[in-house]
Amino acid sequence: MAARAIENQVHLVTSGYDIPTVILDRTGREIARAAKDPDVIVAEVDLAERTVWPWLGEWRARIWSEAPPSIR
Repeated sequence: MAARAIENQVHLVTSGYDIPTVILDRTGREIARAAKDPDVIVAEVDLAERTVWPWLGEWRARIWSEAPPSIR
């Protein structure tokens, strides 16, 4: 579940028969978990929050310098 949140850069809500009800942030960190079934969970998320991955750097600053010449 955490891997899907990270690779797609989305907040993820999971629930199922054999998995716990959980809300994950874009970094795969759990921000809410149901204590037991059939609890309902709610979490407030900041959709404007930026996530900068250290190994990717700040891509917004690099995008035009690394773009193909046809779109510059």
